[in-house]
Amino acid sequence: MKGCNKIITLIMLTSLAVAISGKVIASTFVHIHKFSFAGVEVVIENPYEIRPDQTITINVTVKALINLTIDWIWIELYTFHNSTTDETMFCNITHLSTPMALSSGQWLNNTYDVPIPQYAVNVLYGKNCLKVDD
Repeated sequence: MKGCNKIITLIMLTSLAVAISGKVIASTFVHIHKFSFAGVEVVIENPYEIRPDQTITINVTVKALINLTIDWIWIELYTFHNSTTDETMFCNITHLSTPMALSSGQWLNNTYDVPIPQYAVNVLYGKNCLKVDD
């Protein structure tokens, strides 16, 4: 794998749970998404229940399993708009925008506050995109 560039796009369907009526009190349960690929382990934590017009906290942790350089990482958040199959991106989180060399076992962690738009009353999901050089 030396010298290879890897661009990884992982779709986390159901990853942000189902947006529910604004009259329901949001749960404190946390949904954890964990995956490993190409020498990187990614863990994304978010509330299990999400309501429109709410601000949620998303925690993103990236851990190098081998010595590598991560060029960029971003997470796009989507909802299906107006009970259709048309997806609408409502948030783009840039977790890393410039290349960063990580040694095996080293990690990068950040927490983000994300406002959920009023129209996000359907399934919410995310796409995690990253580019790794090893």
